Amino acid sequence: MIRNNPIAKKRPMTLWLWFSANDPGFIRLISAGRASLAVLSIWLVLHTAWQLLYGGAGPPIPLLGVFSGLIFLLFIIDLKPLDRKISLLLASIPLAAAVILASFLSENFWLDNLILLVLFFFTYFFRRYGARAGEMALITTVGFYIGFLLHLPQVVYPLFLVCVGVSVLVVYLWEFVIIPYDPERSLRRGVNAFYHNVAVTVAATRQGLMSRQEATQYGKKLQRQFKQVHQNRRVIEGLFSATVLPSLWSQNRLTRLQEEMFKTERGLELLIEAVTQLSQQLKEMPDDVLQLLMEGLEKVEDELWNVASGKGQAQLTEIGDNLQAKLKSSLNEKPTAEWVASLLRIGIASRQLTQSVAQLHTIEIAWNERPLDEPVMKSPAASQGMSLKTQRKKPGIALHPTTILGIQAVLATGLAMLAAYLLNFDKPNLVYWTAFVVIAGSTGESLRRITMRVIGVIAGTVIGVLLAVVFQIISF
Repeated sequence: MIRNNPIAKKRPMTLWLWFSANDPGFIRLISAGRASLAVLSIWLVLHTAWQLLYGGAGPPIPLLGVFSGLIFLLFIIDLKPLDRKISLLLASIPLAAAVILASFLSENFWLDNLILLVLFFFTYFFRRYGARAGEMALITTVGFYIGFLLHLPQVVYPLFLVCVGVSVLVVYLWEFVIIPYDPERSLRRGVNAFYHNVAVTVAATRQGLMSRQEATQYGKKLQRQFKQVHQNRRVIEGLFSATVLPSLWSQNRLTRLQEEMFKTERGLELLIEAVTQLSQQLKEMPDDVLQLLMEGLEKVEDELWNVASGKGQAQLTEIGDNLQAKLKSSLNEKPTAEWVASLLRIGIASRQLTQSVAQLHTIEIAWNERPLDEPVMKSPAASQGMSLKTQRKKPGIALHPTTILGIQAVLATGLAMLAAYLLNFDKPNLVYWTAFVVIAGSTGESLRRITMRVIGVIAGTVIGVLLAVVFQIISF
């Protein structure tokens, strides 16, 4: 009796597949590891050089290189590798110039504040000219703010330039030589992780029916698996702009990939809804029909694992069609009951799921092929150009969205400056950046991230205090 056989099939999983399934394409893991190693390398290089040249005496100059490296890693986020290389090499110029300018004007408090307000505005204003312009403006603003806080003496300027140069070199080595930034590889790993997560979800549906899990817990488990698949798809879509090149992927192929992933996700959602409902009706279901369903889902699961492991045996369409046909034929001469509708929905969902994954696999295995007869996608703006020209402009002054965001940033930081000055804060400069970060995104984004920002500020403060205490103890 299958009802008394809750044993689930164990699937071997390599380490890279496990990481990909939890972090599609290794994107976050590799980025975090690369950034940590780059910052550590900057500190070790500069600290060692400082020890050899000066014996460790004097100000903590190596930290200037760490600050620079963090800025490059956090704010240079161009999607395409070549664009990121160019932005990284260019970023050292506005960063160094801004820090030196702010330090040079440190005696003129109000001029420093005025320039900082202007830079806050330009941080948003220049976004209309592309990602690189926005990045350079933001890096300039952050650099000026750091110089505004540190007030570097003129004798340190050459050492600071050396630190910036070392930071650029080390970040470049980690980004493009040691652990190369490769969005194409991340996209491929993300697609394989998508197969894996779909297979895990199908396995969870079968195992839950076999072990007769409680309906509420069963539904929650399946929803958690489904959220992982959904997040996987969003991560893959985030890589599209980085890989749409003639030598990698065409826009048409990426669009097809996106459509098939959405269909797969929709089929998986329908399957979860059907099996969750069927789990409440298992007592009424005949054993032979349940046995047939378990065998069919196991075949679907096996083929999904084959695809996820890279074997390329994509016979999913035939398996899904057979499962749906067998489920229909098993209902002959069976009394009409509520479980019948759920069973038929499982057959339909399985067929849609297998067909979508099969199409997805067909697109994925042709990774490096470039079809010559691929249709050119027309831009909607081109076909609507004439109609847009005939529209009348609304009366009044129409500001660009980036200009509006810049004005909001200036107002927020300006009021924070005034409040800090009137309240006689010991470190009024620290108030400005807090206001700028809060106003940095849209209202909806600020509301969604308010909890994470509060937790991040508290955790960062605690960690900073602990590190200060540790360094003080070590120094004694």
